This record gives sequence, C-alpha cells and structure tokens, in this order.
Amino acid sequence: QVVLADGGDDWQNHGAMRCLRAMAAQASATRALLICPWGSLGAFALDTSSNDAFFQAAEKVEAVDSLGAGDTFIAASIFALAFGAGPQDTLRCACAVAGRKVAQRGLEN
Repeated sequence: QVVLADGGDDWQNHGAMRCLRAMAAQASATRALLICPWGSLGAFALDTSSNDAFFQAAEKVEAVDSLGAGDTFIAASIFALAFGAGPQDTLRCACAVAGRKVAQRGLEN
C-alpha cells in the first residue's frame, strides 16, 4: 500500500524510495521507520513492518539560509515520533519545521 500526501504517485520510483527499500531489504529490524529528507522536494519514509511508503512535499518557501535545516528536520522528526505521531504526520511536521528554518537567517525563533 502506498499512502499519498499531496496527490500524484510519481514519487514512488524516486531514488530516495529505491534507497529506502534497498536499506529495508538489508536491515535485520522487523519494525523500523526509515526516513529520507530530500531538501526542497520534501521527504520520503518507509515503514518496514507494513511496507507502507510515505511522501510529504516540502512547503514552498523562499530559502534564505539552509544551515541547520537537516538538524532541524531530524529534531522535528524525533519530537513528532516521541509524541505518538504516525509516519505521515511525522514527515509533515519535520518538513514544516525545516521549511520555516530555511526561510529565516540563523536558528532563533
């Protein structure tokens, strides 16, 4: 099953999804959520227990400063998962927070 976030299904064959599937095939964990952020495109995820694939398009923002965007994405992902968010909501949260980060200079706010 493929869970769509913003319509369309062309993201299913993106290199990030092929990479996540290859990683899942090699992993010994029976339950994991593999996440791959892809900058201004958005982020991909694969739930290894169900083989469900997820995609969240990035919010369209004017990029001012990308320093710290990856760290911000990871922190928002961990936060969302720690508070019980599912894969799609985790990607949505992380993309939103990282998008807000790149739209401002520095890390304040």
